[in-house]
Amino acid sequence: MTVTQVAACSKTLNGALFSSAVGDADAQPTTGNPLGVWSTLTAQAGVSNATAGLGNRSVRVIEVDLDMPDRPALDIRLSSARSELPAGYKMYWVERIPSLYPDGVVVMIEDAQ
Repeated sequence: MTVTQVAACSKTLNGALFSSAVGDADAQPTTGNPLGVWSTLTAQAGVSNATAGLGNRSVRVIEVDLDMPDRPALDIRLSSARSELPAGYKMYWVERIPSLYPDGVVVMIEDAQ
């Protein structure tokens, strides 16, 4: 098997990301944009998860827009409050699926903070 780099995401809107373990990236069938997961983050934007009051590990899922790499098409962050789940979360891979809702239905997710 040969690995070929088709895109790079060297930094995000709030800095570089580093995951010391498993991750995944796949081209999306409709757009061709890569969807990647940073699965065991211990810091973001130069701030450790512990300092930010988060669990030891957090996850970031980003779909890089190949036409505008500095502006993600999708940016999902999964973390826990250190007091609730000190170990935090980790993830192996991610898949983006078409909506489970019919056309015309809009699902809004509000920030829990």
